[in-house]
Amino acid sequence: MRQTYSWLSRFFHWIIVALLLGQWWLADQAALTEARIEALALLGLHKSFGITILALAIFRLMYRFFGVSPIRQPMPAWQRRAASFVHTLFYALLFVLPLSGWLGSSASAYSVSWFGLFTLSDLVAPDEELKTFFFQVHEWGWRILCALVCLHVTAALKHHWLEKNNVLRQMLTPGAPIILGCGLFVVFAVQSFSLSTVGEGTVGKEQLSPDEDISLEDDLSLRENFASTLPPWEIDYEASKLAFTAEQSGAKFSGSFNQWETKIYFDEKTGGGLIITTVDLLSVDTSDAERDGTLQESDFFDTSAFPEARFIAHSFVRQDDEQSWLGRSHLLIKGLSNEVEFRFSVQPMDNKRVLLGRAILDRLALQVGIGEWSDTQWIGQSVVVDVSVVMKQQQD
Repeated sequence: MRQTYSWLSRFFHWIIVALLLGQWWLADQAALTEARIEALALLGLHKSFGITILALAIFRLMYRFFGVSPIRQPMPAWQRRAASFVHTLFYALLFVLPLSGWLGSSASAYSVSWFGLFTLSDLVAPDEELKTFFFQVHEWGWRILCALVCLHVTAALKHHWLEKNNVLRQMLTPGAPIILGCGLFVVFAVQSFSLSTVGEGTVGKEQLSPDEDISLEDDLSLRENFASTLPPWEIDYEASKLAFTAEQSGAKFSGSFNQWETKIYFDEKTGGGLIITTVDLLSVDTSDAERDGTLQESDFFDTSAFPEARFIAHSFVRQDDEQSWLGRSHLLIKGLSNEVEFRFSVQPMDNKRVLLGRAILDRLALQVGIGEWSDTQWIGQSVVVDVSVVMKQQQD
């Protein structure tokens, strides 16, 4: 019979202990900080280390079942059954905690990124009730784990001081403090490095007031007169969509605007025409009410002062592929006009047409996500806007 635990058993034990302590620290700091970008960074790290613990738990369980069997200490049968029950709960919670966090994040429309290196697939679709349920499971799982840790430590001390056996000494080998210390060092080093870069993003142009954007208003008036000579298109809004994709904490998320209007005058043969789109920024929908509220604040859309955005495209030029057009385009948001590149194609769909277009926006140049949110490490600088407009030409 083996008289001591294998080095791999001790490694799994102490590295998971270190990471669990680090998880408690990261979650606690995220709850205490008043800087929301720091809270976002801390929770991003919390999720990354949580997935790491899940991977380690899988390897540890595989080692337990297919590797070396655990030591059988001489003890009464009831103590052996109790110890077995507690260890089973430990293993279960090492899976329940990260999985419930992953599920809750998916239900919140927040994909989980592993240290920004890759993004895990969402396990469920966004759902407010599932979000609440999984995060409650996560919270209660942590409380149960803390209670089990206290019970586990008490039992270990009892074996050591009262029963005078060597269970505790076998796990507290000279390498244990090193593993524990290295694990904690990694957590705190990653946290310190990540927070040290918060707020280092660059800020775009100075914000303009709407009254300063006279050239865009004049251009709009002239272009509307020009477009009146072209046949307009009738828009099927129920079949159309205005969506965007951005990045947060190393993972992409998607959103859309539920209220928007567009006028499209376009000659498919010559490419002449005009596209004017007005977007109700209050209708932003990312499947998470908290994030939607943040986007309406002054650092982002500032909807109290600028409830709408307007997009204008004209002077379309056919591209080399002969399948797409490139327009001269401007986006007016927060009183600031920026020229953007808008590429689109018009394809047949039954007796209608579908306009598929894309623009890649620099949010900092548009003053969207400024202040503490200008950090491009945690909030991506580029936002991809995709439009799908189903339309048909109006009959005279």
